[in-house]
Parts: sequence; structure tokens; C-alpha cells
Amino acid sequence: MIGMLLPMALAMAPAAADRPDLSRIASTTTLQGTCQKLILPGGGDNTARCAGKIARIAYRDGRSSFRIAVAGNILIGFYGNEGTANGDTATLAITKILVTLPFAKGADVLDADGECRFTDSGADPAHIECKATRPGEVYELSFASDGNPPTVERF
Repeated sequence: MIGMLLPMALAMAPAAADRPDLSRIASTTTLQGTCQKLILPGGGDNTARCAGKIARIAYRDGRSSFRIAVAGNILIGFYGNEGTANGDTATLAITKILVTLPFAKGADVLDADGECRFTDSGADPAHIECKATRPGEVYELSFASDGNPPTVERF
């Protein structure tokens, strides 16, 4: 499943008018590490089902997403607009949660509000903390890299 994370993550883009043009991807960064927390509505604590790999997709328009695989071939994405970095910490203002279920033709795109805070992927180790809410729902992610350099692809 880990080898399929990046292609699946690339396929998981917002729908309709919010769908980014995948040809506008600036880079993908993949980190190995530990999912320290994954809370999903309806399923509560999914930390044990969370993959030890996370993908960050940066778009040329300043938007990006963090996408992580969950056991059962489910992908969860936190998508939004990048803020200004402060030192080695940056933010992502979450505008959408993306949920891709097995055999789905695309992602369910859910309006959400929240924020991801993340350290430079060159930091030792890098940390990603995301929390987003929707009416009656909370999505939380905490991920720490293993300290090894990320895999970066530029387009």
C-alpha cells in the first residue's frame, strides 16, 4: 500500500470548480514516519490504522494538501491555502477535507475549516499537526517523520 500512496494521493483532488489542475502541481514531498494521531468522525481514533507515510502536494497557486492512507485503502486529505512561513514552521489554512474510499472514482470533497502547522521537511524530524472541523465533525492528524530526508519530486 505504501508504494501506491503517491499515485493514489495525486488522483485524490477536489471535485468540480475546486478541483486543482493536476498539471499545476509544483512538487510532491513524501515523508516516512509515525502517525501519532488520526481522529476521524464516525470512527473516532484511527491512529492504529494510519500509514507510516504522508504525502504533501504543493500546487503552483500556493495551495497544498497533506494526504495519508488509512487501512482499508482509504485516503484522507487536508487541502487548503498555504500561509507565510515563520522560521521553519508554516501553516495551511484548511478549506476542504478529501475522503477517498476503496473503488471510488474520486474523492468526496467536504467543506471544512481548520489549520495544519508543519515544520520544514528537512527538519529532524519534521512534524505535521492538522485539525479541521465541519458541523458535528472533527478531523485530526499528528505525524512525525523518522528524520530521514524526504522524497521530493518537482514538476
